[in-house]
Amino acid sequence: MRRYIPDLYVALSIFALTLCSCTPPPTSIHGEAGFIEAYFSRDLLDGILHDRGCTTVRFYNARRDRDDTEGTVMVIPVGEGGNDLYEETGRQYTYFKALKETRVISDLFSEDEAETSTDWVEEAGESTYAANFPGEVVGRMLEVEGCTALRATPEETREGNWTIRLAPVYIKAGTGVQIGDETVQAVCGEPCPVYCGKMPALYVHCRP
Repeated sequence: MRRYIPDLYVALSIFALTLCSCTPPPTSIHGEAGFIEAYFSRDLLDGILHDRGCTTVRFYNARRDRDDTEGTVMVIPVGEGGNDLYEETGRQYTYFKALKETRVISDLFSEDEAETSTDWVEEAGESTYAANFPGEVVGRMLEVEGCTALRATPEETREGNWTIRLAPVYIKAGTGVQIGDETVQAVCGEPCPVYCGKMPALYVHCRP
């Protein structure tokens, strides 16, 4: 059973959101990163932050289907107990599909589909992981002037584990244009696996 360690790395990012460049390293001691980049609209994330009981925003790397070699990311609000705030007829796992002109195109996974999407990553020999960001950190990035979306990219921790970096962008002509520099970005320094709290089964990619 893993010991819960507070996400100090992300907490510190509230005051100084700095780390290395957005370009992810090509490999990790634990396998490939599993995705290239993903985008989530400001409206979507603002809605998640205002979900009842949401304290944290959780991002998982995933695959849209078994043959999705580019990979993607899905997002879900998280409650105080560390559980994904999933509702079969309400909030589901939202994953990035594509950019079109000035819009982010997203779609939904049910809980079973979300688990399967992480299984496809593992079957391909790539790393599966989740990154938690406190709601106030996500909210602060959304407040950056001109921000219309957040971009997620993979990054390697000092220990050689994959994690996720978030950066504010605006979408133009089907491309994410970065706003500002690393001081307005955030990185989860304690991804799961490694830091999964007392109940790893709360994470869809940790379930058998």
